[in-house]
Amino acid sequence: MSSTMPNTFSEVPLEPTRIFHIVPHSSLTRTIQVLDITDRVTAPYGSDEFTKQVKEIPKSSPPDPWLTVTRIHWWSKCFTVESPIEPGKLAEWKGGFMSQSNNVLSFPLDSPHASHQITMKAKNYFKFTEQFVVDSATFTWFPDNWWTNTKFTLNKSIGSLELKVGRYEQAWTFLHTGGTLVLNTKEIDDVVGVLTCLVVLLKKRQKDTQRQNPL
Repeated sequence: MSSTMPNTFSEVPLEPTRIFHIVPHSSLTRTIQVLDITDRVTAPYGSDEFTKQVKEIPKSSPPDPWLTVTRIHWWSKCFTVESPIEPGKLAEWKGGFMSQSNNVLSFPLDSPHASHQITMKAKNYFKFTEQFVVDSATFTWFPDNWWTNTKFTLNKSIGSLELKVGRYEQAWTFLHTGGTLVLNTKEIDDVVGVLTCLVVLLKKRQKDTQRQNPL
């Protein structure tokens, strides 16, 4: 009897447990805000109504920020991550000056979000795939279209098996980023998922600038 079970994790559809809105920002923004709109979205993921709600809710009735990522000066690549829900500093993010640069996320010793430092590396510069490791599991962010870079999927790899654990989408705008992020937080920590997405968005803006000003 043939089995109806998928052969690999990659065949399993994404089942998000959290829905976030990343407030639009640019490379000059000093404070990036992330809103948790999970409880306000009633439509099933993937439906037309879902798409409508995640666009309208941040405009009509935005909740207070769930996470803020701040730097002292607009040119600084060192960010502090805080949340009104959790006291103290959640993490620090050291960005790079080019899209191919490594980015490092550091967490306090007693952090519930990550037990070690996380380094985001460009796995493939031309196809814009970014990779990081958490507790021996490899995660990869990759775009639907490596040129426009407005939709990204996050995969979790365990050996040769892969599971979709995140998805980010935004409208096309030059040098600005911000949109909807969904995560399966059974497979990746919410703070880690959000911060690694913000790293991808920083690198997207840097890549857009590099394309306009090639060496």
